[in-house]
Amino acid sequence: MDKDKRVLAIVFSDDDLMRKMEDLKNQGHSESDIHMVAKDSDRLEVIERQTGAEGERVNSFKDKFKSFVSGESSVREGVKSLGLNDQETERYTADIAKGGILLYIEEDHADSL
Repeated sequence: MDKDKRVLAIVFSDDDLMRKMEDLKNQGHSESDIHMVAKDSDRLEVIERQTGAEGERVNSFKDKFKSFVSGESSVREGVKSLGLNDQETERYTADIAKGGILLYIEEDHADSL
């Protein structure tokens, strides 16, 4: 089975995040299915405790090393891993760099022969 990543939203404030999380739960998504990408790992830890969603840190030492080797920012690398087109990658990278939090889910898709 393959997993596709689908962006649900980008939010800039904690209030918007909590409203969006509530909306997503009402749509049938569980907190554990929702993933977040953010630049600020301290903020991400607080949000994980509040929401139950899983955060993806894009400024870890490992990410910074990969960025040094690849020549791309760790934020861009994190967003690029979502499999988005170049325009979406640039947009979301800029939003995260400005303090945004990107919310996405992974969806299972059966391989077809």
